[in-house]
Amino acid sequence: MLSGIAHSYPDIQGAPVLKEAASQFVKAFIGVDIKPEGCIPVTGSMQGTFASFLTCSQRDKQKDTVLFIDPGFPVQKMQLEVMGVKYQTFDVYDFRGEKLGPKLESYLSKGNICAIVYSNPNNPSWICLREEELKVIGELATKYDTIVMEDLAYFAMDFRKDLSKPFEAPYQATVARYTDNYMLLISGSKAFSYAGERIGVTCISDALFHRHFDVLSERYQGLPFGPVFSTRMLYALSSGTSHSAQYALAAMLKAAYEGKYDFRKEVIVYGERCVSHLPDHLRF
Repeated sequence: MLSGIAHSYPDIQGAPVLKEAASQFVKAFIGVDIKPEGCIPVTGSMQGTFASFLTCSQRDKQKDTVLFIDPGFPVQKMQLEVMGVKYQTFDVYDFRGEKLGPKLESYLSKGNICAIVYSNPNNPSWICLREEELKVIGELATKYDTIVMEDLAYFAMDFRKDLSKPFEAPYQATVARYTDNYMLLISGSKAFSYAGERIGVTCISDALFHRHFDVLSERYQGLPFGPVFSTRMLYALSSGTSHSAQYALAAMLKAAYEGKYDFRKEVIVYGERCVSHLPDHLRF
């Protein structure tokens, strides 16, 4: 800030220092590779979700509906109501394990689902989707050309596992291992207790970032998916994310993946609150 950077609008693609830090953070704690260009800062994950909904719902005229694997974050449905985009939901409680695939396919086979949305760990139920369930979601997303929006607001907060060591298994569970059709919504609010500064990063797979969709190309001067998300949707919502919040989050992500800052230790209270409400036989 002392350099006078505040007089300039931030780059809509994001500050390089944060994009690089986000890419490394994803590699360190999720175990997947996303190039810095696909790691785009947003003014909180709510803005990232809003822009993601806009982009996903416009990419194919036949795919006009978002599918929620509930329970989820109610405000996301409110965002779709504001946009006038249709959505459907089902409660995952009765469709765990081998039941999940047929249930998902009953929606996807209709050909109208543009995106699948869920949070993992789940807010507010603390359900965690297992790898085999994420594999089913990813494979069906590829089969039916649907984009998965994975909400990681409670990043690495499956406290049954030690997910705190960078570049070492176990990693945060993710659909990104099973499809190229994904967007990861990483928030600074919970994992880094930074809600007031409104900062997050939307990480788009390399393949999806560069993919062209006929409808988007026609509407947005031939741009592929990733630049439509940033230079059209995000730019229409705000002129970028504040410099100070970007540099702050970049420093925290860098300290985390370098092993200098154990962010999970700071938020273990979430796990303690969860456990306090469980019966004794389910506690960990």
